[in-house]
Amino acid sequence: MYLKAITTTLAATFLISGSTFAQDNEGPMKYENAEYFYMSYVDFKPGKSERAFTIIREHFEPAGKAAGTPGPKALHFKTGEWDAAFVWKLENGPADLEWYRSPNDVKWMEALTKQEGGEEAVGKLMKEWSSTIARSSTTFGHWHTPAE
Repeated sequence: MYLKAITTTLAATFLISGSTFAQDNEGPMKYENAEYFYMSYVDFKPGKSERAFTIIREHFEPAGKAAGTPGPKALHFKTGEWDAAFVWKLENGPADLEWYRSPNDVKWMEALTKQEGGEEAVGKLMKEWSSTIARSSTTFGHWHTPAE
């Protein structure tokens, strides 16, 4: 009984998606007017969000300004399971995700190291930053901008 229902549902899904694909199948298609974003959702440990945002404001942001690298936009949630989301625009689209360590990452870390007085100080700062986070999740997506 359940197998028949599942089979019928799958068949209908494939028929619908197949007909949609057939209508759009005029060859390769690329998203038009899409902007891509990388998003990290963060749940801070109880009582640690204030310290986390102090680290961002007093250490991470000044290093980004000194390096000339774009920082994320921060969303502060009032409801839901996450305390904040940090959103970076991927200037080169999905190709920006190909980097293990991007040129901007290197410039930012060099500026942070100089600002903090060395690698040991950066290590301590990053350890403290990590200690504020209970859990996190990262995703990537896009939106379509209006054609001009």
